[in-house]
Amino acid sequence: MASGTAGPSPTAAATEWVAAVQELLDAAADPGVKASYDAYFKNVILHRGVRMPGVDAACKAFLSAPDVAAAQPAALQELGMALLRQPLQEDKQAGVTLWKHALLCKGGRAEQWRQELQALQQLYNEGHVFAWSTCDSICGRLLAPLIKQLLKVKAHEGQACAQEVLGWCRQDNLWLRRSSVVAFVTLAKLPDDKVFPGFQAALLDSLALTVRGSERFAQTGTGWVLRELGKGHEAALLRFVDANLAQFSREGLRYALEHQPASVRQRLMAEHKERQAQGQEQEEQGGLQEEPQPEEEEVQEPGQVAPEKRRQRRQPKGGDEQAAAGQRSAGTTKRRKRRE
Repeated sequence: MASGTAGPSPTAAATEWVAAVQELLDAAADPGVKASYDAYFKNVILHRGVRMPGVDAACKAFLSAPDVAAAQPAALQELGMALLRQPLQEDKQAGVTLWKHALLCKGGRAEQWRQELQALQQLYNEGHVFAWSTCDSICGRLLAPLIKQLLKVKAHEGQACAQEVLGWCRQDNLWLRRSSVVAFVTLAKLPDDKVFPGFQAALLDSLALTVRGSERFAQTGTGWVLRELGKGHEAALLRFVDANLAQFSREGLRYALEHQPASVRQRLMAEHKERQAQGQEQEEQGGLQEEPQPEEEEVQEPGQVAPEKRRQRRQPKGGDEQAAAGQRSAGTTKRRKRRE
């Protein structure tokens, strides 16, 4: 299970408030829910056993306390960051909720979005975002509301904030790359005049980079956003898939095409399968002449984003489909050499 590196020590007030929020979460915890969540996210992240409505209720109760209600947004932002540094999922979700409040409340910190994004990016790079559930909570409950609020009150600031997040597609960190596009999953289907001029082109540019990531959650995040984009821009979706077909994993492509006609899905999935087979054959032929280097094993990333949960599929141990194909290729080559 991943764990983040220590960040700056929180103030005494933030430490006291973290304990208060955790006490409220424990009061709402259900051992059965904990067992279910821990089993689903086995070896990824642990839980207290609180469903999302219970997390929201705990945050609402905390914010209603007189000393908290009078607190400055900066104090709540510090609390949100401190909770996101905690190891349990519900603590992280509460941190997202309270940070969102610090941004969007009256007199909040939304206009200081540059500093907020830097602080958030630091949490990713410290390793405190290591599960899809945390990543997608940040995208849907913090980044998307911040961008929408800025677009509503100061369009140019909203566009600049959106462009900054889209630029995370160039980061090495998997979860930053996923966030760069998943933050826009609810905006993807809208026309540019409902978001900002050039939005669709900017989103597609970022997707063209995230689709190159072979990690499972880079692929499913890309496919998810493309699926939503296709609801309003079907032609743009199909052009993108045609141009980037070789970059998709089979799972990522299936997500992207979910709402397309059966004939379109079947044609593109068949073409993708054929290209994968050709690529594997070329790798095997090349392997007869040169011993392939062993694949670098990746940590398994189980689970699926919530809207995608219906089609959850276990990945081969050690990484994604392409890594598994490379391992099979290496095994085939070694067997051939022994026969020779």
